[in-house]
Amino acid sequence: MTALANVTRQSQAGAALTEYNVNGSVFRGGWFGATLQRFGVDAPGLGSLGTRLQFDWTPTGKVAQAGWLPPNLRLGVQATKYDKIDGLSGAPASDAGSVFLFAWLAF
Repeated sequence: MTALANVTRQSQAGAALTEYNVNGSVFRGGWFGATLQRFGVDAPGLGSLGTRLQFDWTPTGKVAQAGWLPPNLRLGVQATKYDKIDGLSGAPASDAGSVFLFAWLAF
């Protein structure tokens, strides 16, 4: 289990931007993982707020098995839902959501 949080604040000429990110991940047996993330940006006149959920699978777990792919392959799906995007909420924000299928391979 992993929990991470960060807040970044920038200011220039009286304008400030604050970005935050909080997430938690759980992995089972080196094979399956789930991550829940809440993120946001506050800026003058603009701002975004959303949630991301990811499920991933490492087919061979921690150790390569005969006839299987190397353990550095990860497959997954990630869904993002916005409560607010570019200062807009409601339908414009929810229409910006996405589902992302991925294959991650490290060399």
